[in-house]
Amino acid sequence: IYRKLLERQRRWFISDATYGMALNENEHFIESPSYPLPFPQYDKIQEKEYAQKIGLRVAKLLYTFSTPSDLLQLKLPESFVVKPQGAGHGDGVFVCKARTNLKTGQIFDCATVVEQIEQMVEDGGSWHRGTFFRWNLKTWLVEELLEDENGDCPPSDYKFMMLGARILWVLVVDYPLTLAVDENFNVLPEPIATRPSPFKLPEKPRCW
Repeated sequence: IYRKLLERQRRWFISDATYGMALNENEHFIESPSYPLPFPQYDKIQEKEYAQKIGLRVAKLLYTFSTPSDLLQLKLPESFVVKPQGAGHGDGVFVCKARTNLKTGQIFDCATVVEQIEQMVEDGGSWHRGTFFRWNLKTWLVEELLEDENGDCPPSDYKFMMLGARILWVLVVDYPLTLAVDENFNVLPEPIATRPSPFKLPEKPRCW
């Protein structure tokens, strides 16, 4: 399986003979001519448009902005999500529910969030597990806030690792819990997972 994943990676992205990934000026992988998706990596807007085109439900896009201070001029609802276009690992994501910043438990203060966004842009990225990830922070999105079928907010995140039509594993992210499950929602021994002790697996989604 690992060999096939490497072969697919090498087909889809520019790499050298040792499978080293080539990066562009924003330190994102460079797609090869065989890259199958009609949108580039980290482009949440084009990804959303494609998902809508094929009939998938997505969170409604309310606004986009390119200058952090533009957030102060927007007419925001009581609940919404702010996220960067070209980042990952949840960096720069702010969740507001009923005017409350879920990261802090305090009233959502746009001025404070703008300062944090500006700092992130100045830093150019962030550190994760000893590695600095450089993000392309030119565009930010404001989306409607979604709750899952159990009313949890923000909802758990599910990242599917596929090989063809086969599900290899699903990464379940329910902060601070991160773990991998199989197609039957059984926990797998995944080394990148982080599990508080003790931990409680989120309820299996009814749509599973």
